[in-house]
Amino acid sequence: MFRNRGGGRGRKKPSSSKKKEEIKRILVDLTEYKTTQCCGISYYNPFVQFYYYMRKMIIIYGWPLVFMIVSVMFGVKGAMIGLVGSSGLPYAQKYLKLSAIEMQKYGIVASFPWTVKPLIGMISDGVPIFGYNKRWYIAASSLIGSGAIYFIATYKFDRSNGLYYIAGLTLINAQVAIADLLTEGKYAEAMRYNPSHSASMVSYVWGNITLGGILATVLSYIALKDENYHLLFWMALPFAVQCFLTSASGLLPELRVKRSKKGEVVVDDDEDDDDD
Repeated sequence: MFRNRGGGRGRKKPSSSKKKEEIKRILVDLTEYKTTQCCGISYYNPFVQFYYYMRKMIIIYGWPLVFMIVSVMFGVKGAMIGLVGSSGLPYAQKYLKLSAIEMQKYGIVASFPWTVKPLIGMISDGVPIFGYNKRWYIAASSLIGSGAIYFIATYKFDRSNGLYYIAGLTLINAQVAIADLLTEGKYAEAMRYNPSHSASMVSYVWGNITLGGILATVLSYIALKDENYHLLFWMALPFAVQCFLTSASGLLPELRVKRSKKGEVVVDDDEDDDDD
C-alpha cells in the first residue's frame, strides 16, 4: 500500500490548473444568454451581446491572442490586402500599361508566397529567431511588407520598371501569408485546448476578416472615385505597420524555445517557470 507523505490521508488536493479551469467555466457561464429589459419586454441587445461575447473570448483565450487576431485578421488579411488588391489591376493598366492578361500572369507570380505556406511553417518551427518560432517571423515580414507598400506608394512606375511593382506585390503577399499562417497556428492550438468554444473562435476570426474587407471596400471607393491609386497604398501602410508593432512587442502568446545539447528544439524551462 502507498501512503501520502503529507497528512492528507490519501486525498489529493485539487491542482491549481483545475481551479483555474473551474473559475474560467464559471466566468464563461456568466457571459451567456444576457437579455435586456425594456417596458417589460426582454430582448437581446446586440451591443450588450457583443460586450459579453468579447468578454467570453478574453476569458477563454486571453486578451493578447484576441487582440493579435484583430491586428492580423482585421488589419492585414482584411483591410490591408483589400486595399492593395483593389488597386492592383487599375494601377497596372494606368502606370505600367499592362493588359488584363499580362496582369494575370504577374499576379500568379505575386501570389507565390501563398503556395509555399507549408514550407514557411516548417522553417519557422525548426528555426526559431531569438528563441521564438512565430513572433519575429511575423515582425520581419511585416517590416518588409511595410517597406514594399511605401516603395510602391512613392515610386513612379512605367512599363520599363514594372518588375519592381510585381516584386513589391510579392513582398506584400509574403507579409500577409506569413502573418496569417503563424497566427492561425496559434489560435488553432488554443482551440484544441478549448474545443467546446472553438466555434466562437472561428466566428471571431472570420468576423474580423469580413469587417476588414468592408472597411477596405469603403476606403477603396473613396480613392478609386478620383483614380488616386497611390492613395490606396498610403491607406494600406498603417495597417501593415501596426502588425509589426503588435508582433514585435510580443502580443502573440508564445513560449521561448532553445536548442538542447542534442540539437533538438525544446521549450526554455526558465521562460516556462517565469510564465507560471
